[in-house]
Amino acid sequence: MTNLDKDKHVAKLGNNNYYAWAYRTEMRLRKLGIWPLVEGTESRPAGSDTHKVVKAWQTRIDLALCEIVAEVEDSQLVHMHISRDPAVVWERLRSVHMSDGLGSAIATWQRLFTIKKGPKTMLQEHVSTTVLLRPYVQGVLQVTPHVHLIRCSDRDITGD
Repeated sequence: MTNLDKDKHVAKLGNNNYYAWAYRTEMRLRKLGIWPLVEGTESRPAGSDTHKVVKAWQTRIDLALCEIVAEVEDSQLVHMHISRDPAVVWERLRSVHMSDGLGSAIATWQRLFTIKKGPKTMLQEHVSTTVLLRPYVQGVLQVTPHVHLIRCSDRDITGD
C-alpha cells in the first residue's frame, strides 16, 4: 500500500455533505496531479490514440474518474452515468447538489436559523457545524430573493 492509498479516505458523497466532500476530493485530486483534468483546464494532447502522450493522458482521465466514483455512495451513482469524462461528472454532481431554486434557499435559511447547540455537544463541534453551512448560505445569496419571486410569478403567468 502506498502513502497515497493510506491517506485516501474521504467521507463518501451522500445527500447532505457535498461541500465538505467536494473540498476534500479536490484536495485529493490535486495531490494526485489530476485536478486539471477534472477542472477542465487540461485538454487532450494532440496525436492519435496510439501516441504515448495520449495514452498517458487517457490513463490519467481514467484515474480521475475512478477516484471520483470510488468516493460516492451508491445513491449518487445515478448522477455519474452521463459521461466517462471526469470534468462532466464533477459538474453534474455540483449541479445536483448546489440547487439554486427557491425551495433550496428556504431549506438553507431554515437550517441556518434552527441550529442549536445540544447540551452534550462540544462548542468546537457546534461551531464546525455552523461553519459548514457557509457555502450553502453563500450559494443562496448568489441568487437574490427578487429573482426567485420573478421565477415564481413567471410560472404563475405562463402556467409552467
